[in-house]
Amino acid sequence: MLRRRPRIRTKSLSQVDFVVFSGDVAWQGNAEEYQAAREFLFDPVLKALALSAKDLFIVPGNHDLSREHVQEMLPEGLRKPFTSEDQVQKWLTDEKKRKRAFEPFDDFADFVSGFTGQKPAAYANIRSQFFGDETVGILCLNSAWMCGRNLDAKGEVNDYGYLTVGEPQIHEALAAVESADVRLAVLHHPFPWLAEFDRNRIEERLKQVCHFILHGHEHEPDFSLNDGLFGECAIIPAGLAMTAAKPQTRATPTPTTSFTSISRPGKVSSSSGAGVTGGMNGSKTSNHILAANCRSVCPKSLVRQSRLNPRRDLGQRQPRPAHPRCPPPSSPTFAA
Repeated sequence: MLRRRPRIRTKSLSQVDFVVFSGDVAWQGNAEEYQAAREFLFDPVLKALALSAKDLFIVPGNHDLSREHVQEMLPEGLRKPFTSEDQVQKWLTDEKKRKRAFEPFDDFADFVSGFTGQKPAAYANIRSQFFGDETVGILCLNSAWMCGRNLDAKGEVNDYGYLTVGEPQIHEALAAVESADVRLAVLHHPFPWLAEFDRNRIEERLKQVCHFILHGHEHEPDFSLNDGLFGECAIIPAGLAMTAAKPQTRATPTPTTSFTSISRPGKVSSSSGAGVTGGMNGSKTSNHILAANCRSVCPKSLVRQSRLNPRRDLGQRQPRPAHPRCPPPSSPTFAA
């Protein structure tokens, strides 16, 4: 579908300025998975859009973390969910401790930094640049660095309500993009997946500063507008890049392209269909192919347009007991 974008009704896709991938490039966070993702996923997408690797922004998801490293290599203080801001400050404000905390993302960081130039790839990183007459600030965050710590009574991972972004991760980064005309934050997890003490700090601050917040993880494309006390902010969850195969009809999953387009006069549209991308994450992976025509982005117009629809607050969603479990693949599957 991305190759055919000049011929489809979404005219804003005729020129794309950058692509955002909101997490879960891999299944187990191994180096070989990332090389396969580049060959079969990212390179075809960038080629179809006539973009370079520096126009691709990637954040880590829970499948980009090496759980083996968490369980076998990290100190005791990093193998259990955080319960206080003091723990966050201890591990994120000290450079040596922070480096230790993010070791499970070493393969992810090596791949992303080498491919796109994002540094630091597994921690907060920002870019502000002109697209036409607009300055766009993009803030990439890691919401997955404390994944896999909370186990339920059956010994299975349940991350819902136990994750941490950490205020130190967003403090200086938000200040760096605050003067941009258009400001986007990207993280893998929706806010309800954060521990309450961390969500109280992170959600409000991001909504105050950013015009758009993009996330993945739940595999449900949507749009909601927050125009309350936090300020005007559009929250856009990603859909799927790969759908599960039906055993009786197919031997492999069906790759699809899921994208969100943001352009003047402030419309946000979402679409999917057979396309150039697949995914590493077993039967389905949640991500944005954000087709952002930022040469004509108009956030205020977006807000006025969106008020025509009933407003929904993501914070009012019913709690989920756990992330839908994705069965591991026998081998990575892609379609070019």
